[in-house]
Amino acid sequence: RCKSVQFDQVNIHEFPVTIGDHPGSHRANGNSSGPPITIAWKPQSSRVLKVDEYEKEQETNMLRGKEQDLRLSGPVRTSMLQSRQYSLSEIQRAERRATRLRTNRSSAIVASDYEPLT
Repeated sequence: RCKSVQFDQVNIHEFPVTIGDHPGSHRANGNSSGPPITIAWKPQSSRVLKVDEYEKEQETNMLRGKEQDLRLSGPVRTSMLQSRQYSLSEIQRAERRATRLRTNRSSAIVASDYEPLT
């Protein structure tokens, strides 16, 4: 006897973008590259689709690409936040906080006996 699982609908929740606190928003050389962003806890909208409708929508959108294509540049993140009414000083404060956290992490790694995996 063959066991199977079926799904008939997909619940989609869309969340607003807000200023984040993750220190990982930087260029490969370690310099700051815009503010960190995240999503808010509360969804701004929700909708339910039949699985077939969802899959058809995904085929037409085909927005996903390689990982590097999904990364947002610093200027794009800044623009996203400004369009959501964040002031330049709030954005710059978030950048400084992320840089400070990144520096503290780097200092902690150097002070420990951490050896990177090869």
